[in-house]
Amino acid sequence: MADHNPRALLVFVLFEASLLGLLAVGLARGFTSSAGMFSGLSAVARVGALLVVLIELVIPLAVYVDVYRRPDDPDWVWVHAVMMPVLNLLGFVAYLLDRRHSGE
Repeated sequence: MADHNPRALLVFVLFEASLLGLLAVGLARGFTSSAGMFSGLSAVARVGALLVVLIELVIPLAVYVDVYRRPDDPDWVWVHAVMMPVLNLLGFVAYLLDRRHSGE
């Protein structure tokens, strides 16, 4: 896509990352103190939720950096696809398949 704007897309990626980061901090604080937003969850549920949040945090950042650094003209729609909270794993797999296919 020739009409992309990486800076505008970076704003959306960083906004989502900051919200997920706040959620991750809230979940992690539940391990050190008994009072807090997520104190009612069991330790196993907090660990599971923290892992999901971390995955949701890392995937959009990694795809943005990878698309930004690619020498060919990548399709920036993949960054949008992996920013969708529940669908980002599917978008990430599709991005990896597209990247492998474009490298052949």
